[in-house]
Amino acid sequence: MDAASTVAELCNCAAIFDRVAGGLMVEVRKAMNVPEQADADVEEEFSSLRAEFDAFLPEFQTLFTGLLIQHIGQAQLPEVLATLGTEGGQRYLQAAHRIEAELEQFLAPLSQKMCIVARRALAAQQLQTRQS
Repeated sequence: MDAASTVAELCNCAAIFDRVAGGLMVEVRKAMNVPEQADADVEEEFSSLRAEFDAFLPEFQTLFTGLLIQHIGQAQLPEVLATLGTEGGQRYLQAAHRIEAELEQFLAPLSQKMCIVARRALAAQQLQTRQS
C-alpha cells in the first residue's frame, strides 16, 4: 500500500468525502426546492447524482493526501502514519469527526454571542473616543 492510500485509509477520507457530498446534495435539494423525501422517481435521480459524486472520491483522496503532506511535511509523514495507525490515533480521528459534526450545531449561537461582545467592545471604544 502506498503512502497516499494509507493516508486516505487511516484518515478515513471516505467519511470526510461523504459529509462533503452529502452537504452538496442538501444544497442541490434546497436549490431545486425538493423535500428530504420526494417521489420515487425524483429520489432515483438524486441517487444517480450521488453516484456521480462518488466517482470523485479518488480525486478527493489525492487532494487530501497532498494537503496533509504539504502541511505536515514529507519527512514527518511516516511518523504521522505510524501514530494514526495506533488505536489511540484512530479513536482520536473518529472523535474529531464526531466533534466537528456536533460543533457545527453550536457555532451559530456561539458566533452570535461573540458578535454581541464585539459590538459592545466597539460601542465602548466609540464612546471612549467621543469623550476624549
